[in-house]
Amino acid sequence: MDAGRVAMALKATMDPRERAAAEEYLTSVRKIIGFTPVLLKIVLSEDVEPPVRHAAVIYVKNMINSYWEEIPEEETRGENRATVFTIHEQDRFVIREGIIDAIIQSPEVIRTQLAECVRTILRLDFPGRWPHVFSKIVECISVSDGKQWFGALLVLQQLVKNYEYKKVKEKTDLVVHMKNVLPLLYQRMCQLMPNNSQESVYLQKIIIKTFYTLVQFNLHPDLMTPEHFVEWMELARQVVEQPLPEETLCVDYEDRPQLVWWKIKKWAGRLMGRMLERFNYPKNSTPEYKPFAELYSKNCAVPAVRTMLKIVMSNGEDNYVTPRVLYRALTLLQKAVGHANTWQVFKDQIMDVITQGIFPLLCHSKEDEELWETDPQEYVRFKYDILEDLVHPVSGAASFLGACIRHRKLLPKIVSVIEHVLNESSAEPQHIDGALHMFGQVNAFLIKKKTYKTFLETVITSQVVPRASDKVRFLRARACWCIQQYSRFRFAHMSTLSSVTAVVVNCLLHDTEIPVKVEAAMALQMILYDQEKVHSSVLPYLKPIILQILEMLKETENDELNSVMSCIISTFEEHVGPIAVDIANQLASIFADLTSGDEVKEDKSVTALGVLGTLESLLDAAEEKEEVINDLEPIVLVVVQSIMQRNISDFYEQAYSLICSLNFLRITPALWDFYSSIYGAFRQHYADVVQLRNRGPEQVFGRSQPPADAFGNVFNKQLEEDSESYAAKLLEVVLLQFRGQIDTCVKPIVELVVTRLGKEIFGVEFRVLCLSVIIAALVYNPELAIEVLLSLRVAEGCESLLDHFIKHWVNEVATFNGIHNRKMCLFGLCAIAQLRERPPVINEIARSIIPSCIVLFEGLQRAYEAKAEEESESTDDEEEDDDLAKSDSDENVSGGVAVVEDGLQREAASDKLETDGIDNDDDSDYTFSDEIDSEDFEIYETVIDKEGCGFDEYVTFKDMLTTLQQRDPHWYLALVSGLDDAQNKSLEKVFLLAEQKRAALANQQMNAQVNPDRLQESCGGFNFGSGSA
Repeated sequence: MDAGRVAMALKATMDPRERAAAEEYLTSVRKIIGFTPVLLKIVLSEDVEPPVRHAAVIYVKNMINSYWEEIPEEETRGENRATVFTIHEQDRFVIREGIIDAIIQSPEVIRTQLAECVRTILRLDFPGRWPHVFSKIVECISVSDGKQWFGALLVLQQLVKNYEYKKVKEKTDLVVHMKNVLPLLYQRMCQLMPNNSQESVYLQKIIIKTFYTLVQFNLHPDLMTPEHFVEWMELARQVVEQPLPEETLCVDYEDRPQLVWWKIKKWAGRLMGRMLERFNYPKNSTPEYKPFAELYSKNCAVPAVRTMLKIVMSNGEDNYVTPRVLYRALTLLQKAVGHANTWQVFKDQIMDVITQGIFPLLCHSKEDEELWETDPQEYVRFKYDILEDLVHPVSGAASFLGACIRHRKLLPKIVSVIEHVLNESSAEPQHIDGALHMFGQVNAFLIKKKTYKTFLETVITSQVVPRASDKVRFLRARACWCIQQYSRFRFAHMSTLSSVTAVVVNCLLHDTEIPVKVEAAMALQMILYDQEKVHSSVLPYLKPIILQILEMLKETENDELNSVMSCIISTFEEHVGPIAVDIANQLASIFADLTSGDEVKEDKSVTALGVLGTLESLLDAAEEKEEVINDLEPIVLVVVQSIMQRNISDFYEQAYSLICSLNFLRITPALWDFYSSIYGAFRQHYADVVQLRNRGPEQVFGRSQPPADAFGNVFNKQLEEDSESYAAKLLEVVLLQFRGQIDTCVKPIVELVVTRLGKEIFGVEFRVLCLSVIIAALVYNPELAIEVLLSLRVAEGCESLLDHFIKHWVNEVATFNGIHNRKMCLFGLCAIAQLRERPPVINEIARSIIPSCIVLFEGLQRAYEAKAEEESESTDDEEEDDDLAKSDSDENVSGGVAVVEDGLQREAASDKLETDGIDNDDDSDYTFSDEIDSEDFEIYETVIDKEGCGFDEYVTFKDMLTTLQQRDPHWYLALVSGLDDAQNKSLEKVFLLAEQKRAALANQQMNAQVNPDRLQESCGGFNFGSGSA
């Protein structure tokens, strides 16, 4: 392999004129043995230009990520799939032997890419093909060369990351080696700590991060002794207390969080908080971890709390602490509040901690004011960024405050602080904001205590409502936020609630500051949700409110406003009709702005999804108003068409939901024209399109005839069985829905399904769905379906497919479960039983037809009973929920509703974020009856499932036998002569039920005489009396 030519090709990829030829060359030689090692050689060559080296390392990373893993043969199923290429073992050996040295020798920009390569290689090859990697790591760490330390530690970090989320028993291969490496790491850490240079601290940071990754989710008992664990914890505490070098004070505040001295403190603080949470309560520890917990609780917990308390109390203008380090300190203290040994550390000075450490964090800061002034839209984005909020000191302070209030004696003291600040005439606006912030954070505790009811109403009336008109803009925003927090409070006077609502509406419509308007919108949403009494007072302002929120959504691109819009639309769905078109046009315009450009950015993608959801809420609100839907349809189709034309697959599911909402009542020519776009997307992204998730397939097609040319490709794609199941269901529905209209499609559909049945099938459910398609063909037109089945053979020289299918069908009816599948079987058996010209195979199985039908009826009866029982339980649950809701709304019920304060909700979300990846075994107590089909397809309501549409299996079965008894007595006797006494009794029960259902159907038809077309319309326009069956 010519390294020079490869390097030239890599250089040519940067020239637009030569890129295509260069990429073609690289693609043609990438499978040649020696190619990937040559790329690595180019990466390490100092004679090669840096851009070319960087291009080479990117190519190496892509090659390793894509072609390192050997895919087993059983996972390459598919007739037309080419042999899967993987990098040859000879090349892989060369790369494994040289990549650690490559990391040691490379500059940082290349080292980062090589570290990702190492992680992939270790994930796939350790310990099997690369068992000696630890020997190389230990060898590098054991020398006195810091550069080799750095490369080895980087590789070790990637190795540990691969085991981060694995269970204890799955970490054995790692633990065997790490228990020997950890003492060496500890030794190196102790050597490095006296040296506070940037290079030394960088190495320390890698060691701390590696240790955190190793122990954050589970600490293997064999990894280290409890004494050694305590030594590591003391080391982490010392890192947090380590003084900063003078040079860091010259760096701007916004740049300091990126300094390595602060980053290592952040990781050490994170480690301390995690270990305090896990090991500070020995009584809750399992036996193997009890020694660790006892030593930690005795030696580490209190020093850790004192260290973090010092950080919180020292934070201020004169002593800067980065936000992430401060958040970690607050998180540890919040957890310490719940343990007796650590609570004692700051119990006596807790009010000083709250007033001097927590309260300043809750106040409007200089940074907040600067961001508001320079970029109010960014201020709104920052304030509502949940990921940022989860690790922000303000959320940490709120969580700490919520934990403290659980100590009963503290709530009155905190309330006293709030009162003092709010009533002080000379209080700074920032302090008033902090007091109102604190007031909002403790809402859950104050609302459920009767003793504070008068206090709450007084504060809201005298402090919150007036602040909504304050000249200081951030106080107006804070007042709206407080109203949102207390939206569920039951005011003693309706006038107070009215004034609260009025100031919110006023801020939303007339305030000039975007952050204030956004807070007002959020407050209005919660008031509408919690206070039904105010709906009538908001209604006169409905149109300007909606238009204002849409304008704000366009300006801020804040997804939270989508939920406000959806709430308003659902609350006033009877009144949005006149402005529905204006709303839809605005939403379509906003969606177009959000999705402009070649790629949709991730932050805009979330808001765009919310816009589509709001559009769907608008359609749902107008679903029974056909004239409104007609006006909305062109607007929605433009939006969906843009998604299809640009292949934005992230929005496909929402796009199909919009289409389902449009054809809920009817289907128009424009929708059928649009079907070609859906089919085009199916051919490109079939797995997304074929799954009709939210509505039955018959609602997608309505009552118009579908294009037949699309059916042949449904199974021709290499689909997984889950997706093929949706395709099979689609074919079944088409045959049922368009009876007598698509005769030319019956043969290709049956042939398609028969071909698929001849291949390997892994799931019983999918096999039943395929058989149901053939049965649907028999229901559609038995003569035509039989003609098709007679023309096909199971194998060369064997019996016809019809003979094979019929014999197996009647003997396997017990495999059809659920209500729909059993009904399909019954209608199919009735269809073939009453044929005038019967193929010989049907005569052969005559004595099995009625017994098979009886088995199906018995199964149906069980399924109907189980369904009725489930619906009854659901109704009982709803009634119980209503009773609970009434009880909860009664202000005199002691205890009230258990509500978790906003700060603790943030903490839970933060913990969820930090512990992502832990196995969560679901020991659910729920059980389900076998008679309730748990598959998605049972919820689809086809034409044979709708009540009162002529598709009653009991009536159809009895009429079939009655007709045959009169028309063809010999055939009738052949069907019933073999029944035993039990089967005859079952048959009588079926006949009795048939007459009861016939009477009920007659009653429905009498009731429908007021609108004679209504019954047939609701049944999809299908007349069961027509056709051959």
